[in-house]
Amino acid sequence: MKMRAMLMLLCSLAAAPVWAITDSGEGEIRKVNTEERQVILRHGDWKGGNMAAMTMAIPVAADINLNKVQRGDRVAFEVKNDSGQWVVTRLQPLSR
Repeated sequence: MKMRAMLMLLCSLAAAPVWAITDSGEGEIRKVNTEERQVILRHGDWKGGNMAAMTMAIPVAADINLNKVQRGDRVAFEVKNDSGQWVVTRLQPLSR
């Protein structure tokens, strides 16, 4: 009986949703690639501590209009990691 209860518990844990990790920060657009829906972003440490300062290529969610940003823009951004890859979910130009 205990083995059956243990198996049921393990199966229920395996079916539980995996919560997405989100974070945010500020940075500078180094390049916009509309064909591949990504930006090269030079950013500081992310507020949640999930990433140290660096320059990286990062995919951008389909609902973000990449025509609103260009090389050299300072931006605030939010990112989400729910499948092992970070994706920009909000990209807001900061005042110039």
